[in-house]
Amino acid sequence: MYGLGSYPNMGGYAVGYAIVRRCLERGHLLTELMGIEARQIAALAGFADAE
Repeated sequence: MYGLGSYPNMGGYAVGYAIVRRCLERGHLLTELMGIEARQIAALAGFADAE
């Protein structure tokens, strides 16, 4: 959260926010996202392939 070395402050928060925002833009509900694994959320956002 506070950044270490060359990593920016709030980097992880910014990535997570972008993933969730993209899911919401694609019509998924926040309540839906709360019940699934992170890998599935990334796939819904288009950042990873679902396995």
